[in-house]
Amino acid sequence: MQKLWLKDFEYHIAAATREAAEALLRARAVQQLQEVERHFWVAVVTDGDQQVEAEVIITPGKIKAFACECWEEGRRLMCPHIAAALFKIRQYLNQKAQERQAQIQNAEEARARRLTVDNILANTAASELADFVRQYAERDNTFTLALKAHFAGKIANAEEHYTAVLRAALPGGSRAIPLKPAEVRRARLALDTLMAQINSDNTLAAFHVSLAVLHYLAERTALAEPPQQDWLLGYCQRALHYLTQSGSLAPEQRERVQLFLTDLFYQAPYPQALVTDTLRFLAQAARDENYYQRIRQLFDQAIYPIATPVLLLFGAALAERGQYDLLSRVLEAHFDEPDRVVAVLETLVRLNYTAAVLPAGMTLWKQERLPFGRQVALENLLLEAAVAAGDIATQTALLRRRFQRQGDAHTLERLRQISADQWPAEREHLLAQLRTQKANDRAAMLLAYEGDLGALAALMRENADLNALQHYEHLLLPQWTDFVRDTYVDALGRYLDEHFGKQAADHVREYLAALVKKGQATLAAQIAQALIDRFAERLYLPEELAESFPKGSRPTFVIPNLSNA
Repeated sequence: MQKLWLKDFEYHIAAATREAAEALLRARAVQQLQEVERHFWVAVVTDGDQQVEAEVIITPGKIKAFACECWEEGRRLMCPHIAAALFKIRQYLNQKAQERQAQIQNAEEARARRLTVDNILANTAASELADFVRQYAERDNTFTLALKAHFAGKIANAEEHYTAVLRAALPGGSRAIPLKPAEVRRARLALDTLMAQINSDNTLAAFHVSLAVLHYLAERTALAEPPQQDWLLGYCQRALHYLTQSGSLAPEQRERVQLFLTDLFYQAPYPQALVTDTLRFLAQAARDENYYQRIRQLFDQAIYPIATPVLLLFGAALAERGQYDLLSRVLEAHFDEPDRVVAVLETLVRLNYTAAVLPAGMTLWKQERLPFGRQVALENLLLEAAVAAGDIATQTALLRRRFQRQGDAHTLERLRQISADQWPAEREHLLAQLRTQKANDRAAMLLAYEGDLGALAALMRENADLNALQHYEHLLLPQWTDFVRDTYVDALGRYLDEHFGKQAADHVREYLAALVKKGQATLAAQIAQALIDRFAERLYLPEELAESFPKGSRPTFVIPNLSNA
């Protein structure tokens, strides 16, 4: 079947077919035309005394297929009924297209008649608009501020003008004066208008806006209280990000940013949330020898005690340049203010200078100058840094000390893992330290963790600590039953040597009852019998100790014959 286009199909069919189709169309013979499915059209065509159904598939503008009831078997050429239906479809589609075009034109004319800003600007002379802006600005301060914020860059010395806009939007300079809701809306409108220029193609305007915003808002943000501090901080962060991350700054602009941020960081209260990003930028800039010498000179000229910002920047610069020994000496000179040193170390870790913090940090940690809580926090910081730096020796020292202090299984497992094939030597070293410190509970945990039951039993025997034995007896039983029994008998016997009466019996009964609850009733009975034999003169002891067992399963003790004794 030949593929034809709806727009000109009649020029590609037989002339007789075309003429017959046009006659049918003039006679209004094409009826009931409808698109029963998308692109599938059906029409009923009256031809003399007969009515036939013609079907056509058209996808967009192209005649894909057609069929008619008049066709005889084997026919494939277009008949007048199909052609008439196609003429009718084309008329219908053209009419719909004209209606849509008319609707569009009417809508455009209606929009042009509406009172909109675009229509006003299109139909008003520039001089009239200028007069209106001038008059309205005289009456409305908010409009004046928005106008200045948007167009300040059109005038020379734009940075001064941006600062003037900020001063008008947020009066009071750096002072964090609380603002009323209407003042907040006015200030944020001006700031949003200014900050929109950072995203514009005008890189010079973006540069000057960022400098002005950060210079005017940094101290005010640092001193403000929430929620004012929160939204002020957002503008500062956007300005700082442009100044430190934009790839469109010229070398001289970048150098100016370095000096600007250095002065701002040193001289004024600075928002804590900006410290890390600011230091990262300035520390990387310190790779340049000239800028580093400037920082070094500022540090050398600083009066002791050196201000924290000066110490932070010089420390970050040294860390960036890999001068760890000098950094350590600088920080050690401030060990009389350990909290400030820890603050510097924390900042350096946030900047990922993990290896740089370890020399001075470990020295401070070993001196134990800090209160317990801060000492633990420093230990955690150094452990984090040592892990990040891959420093196994430092991790080992820190974890060893932590285990000595806390005696927890998690720390012991971490220590074993990082020691790897050095663990046997580390284990003996740690065990020796624990014995020197008389930290028997930690030593017992280490031996139990290692499964060294012989050494654990020897330690229990040496210290005769029933509380420690209770903690590990489940490991010693049943292999070391005799040892456990004898240790209980010796320890409880020594207690009964010095204590008498019901209170002494109650003490012994508590230990025996604990064994019974653990399923060691037989062992508890053996211990009780040994104590009854040893303290035969205490006639109340068998009855008291029997209460350690459930009523239905109390053992029968052998009562010693005092006359034979």
